[in-house]
Amino acid sequence: MPLYILKGKTYHHSKMVIISITTKQTPLTASNEDVEGYDVKAIITIKVRNEEKNLDMSGYCGV
Repeated sequence: MPLYILKGKTYHHSKMVIISITTKQTPLTASNEDVEGYDVKAIITIKVRNEEKNLDMSGYCGV
């Protein structure tokens, strides 16, 4: 069962199960940007067969 990573999209594929995980990050408008990182909003979408789950998260992305 190979794992492929393409342009920020990670997916796993086998004959019985298809899993797709997609992440999208956007900087927050009132971000306190500095050299080490910034505040972001992230949306993680997990798709398994006919189901889809969206996780909305926000936080600090930095070194």
